[in-house]
Amino acid sequence: QPSPPDMGSVPVVDHTLGTSPSARGDLVRFEESHALIRFEAPEDGSFQSSTCMECGHGKSQAKFFEAFGLHVCFECQRANRGAGGKYQVLTKSKAKDEYLLTDRQLDDSRGGLGSIRLPNPNDSRYGDMRLYLRTQVEELAIATWGSSEELLIEKERRSEERLRRAEAKRKLKLGTPEEQILARCGGHG
Repeated sequence: QPSPPDMGSVPVVDHTLGTSPSARGDLVRFEESHALIRFEAPEDGSFQSSTCMECGHGKSQAKFFEAFGLHVCFECQRANRGAGGKYQVLTKSKAKDEYLLTDRQLDDSRGGLGSIRLPNPNDSRYGDMRLYLRTQVEELAIATWGSSEELLIEKERRSEERLRRAEAKRKLKLGTPEEQILARCGGHG
């Protein structure tokens, strides 16, 4: 896939379906679960460019470094962004759902993970979309739950609890009178 065209000073967010102006000056292509992110260094000179830690010769991206603490060039980020890639990003809601993490754990102002903030692709009136680096989210989830097996056990437990509550609600509305009484008592009786 070719690199995005040089947009000069025209900021865009490309959501595969079209482009829209962005106040952040970021060039982004958002494709289903993979985001291709290209950032230019800030004009105030606050970012000290470094070489890419992957290839050793590319120029690292300022906002990628600010968000994730990694010196990675655009080409290496693009090459490793697919499913299972080192630089795959995921949304905040996906991080919370798949890895059972809380807002507090993810919020960088509270010591959580760094993220890239982009205008919401669904509607500009919604809050900014936050993208987290999957490898960092996985590390935090393992630190939180102890292991990937414990995370899976907790996900199954929550799923079973959700099904149990849905069944009790169904019995309360549609069940026989006996089932309705048992559902009101929490199934005991």
